[in-house]
Amino acid sequence: GAMRRALVESLKGLPVAIFGDSGWQRDGVFAASCYRGGPVTTEQANIIYSSGAIALNFHHPQFRRGTSLRTFALCAAGAFQLVDWRQGLDRWLTPGLELETFRTPAELRSLAERYLADPSARRRIADAGRKRVLSEHTYVLAKHFIEIGEVNEVFVKGKKSVVRMYELMAITRPSLRRVPRCEIRKSPRVDVDMPLVFQRIE
Repeated sequence: GAMRRALVESLKGLPVAIFGDSGWQRDGVFAASCYRGGPVTTEQANIIYSSGAIALNFHHPQFRRGTSLRTFALCAAGAFQLVDWRQGLDRWLTPGLELETFRTPAELRSLAERYLADPSARRRIADAGRKRVLSEHTYVLAKHFIEIGEVNEVFVKGKKSVVRMYELMAITRPSLRRVPRCEIRKSPRVDVDMPLVFQRIE
């Protein structure tokens, strides 16, 4: 979108490599010139995350609060990241100590220049972020404070085998929060094979 384009354009003249969907090639001349391909596997992503001086982390517009899993993955990979600020992000990681945040394209440019010139600060922040994520925010640790209900096995279109779904009941950290109970569907789902007729009106 327009914000993503503006963020990348603000970095003109700096060494930038972009991996991901091909839509980046339509986000302006500079973004297209930086595009290196993708999508990439998880293993490739981890190598990319940890190999650059700075990992840029732009939230999808749907993330208005908190953060995405990529923020934790970047820290776990030992990457120094610049991430666009979202309300509540500081509940999980401390800006300036475990990652760095920006709010505008101009601030992104300023921070990128500052940290490209200061590898020891990048390393210090990346190490602190990795330590925090590995000590507090892993799937292994999450199983100790997430309460789930019974396992539901469902058939999903495009999948050959059943998919196991877990109902979230509650989380116990940082404070106890229970998911409100809702009425369970009483009628069974059935396959229906019948003709359907419709008329297009212009």
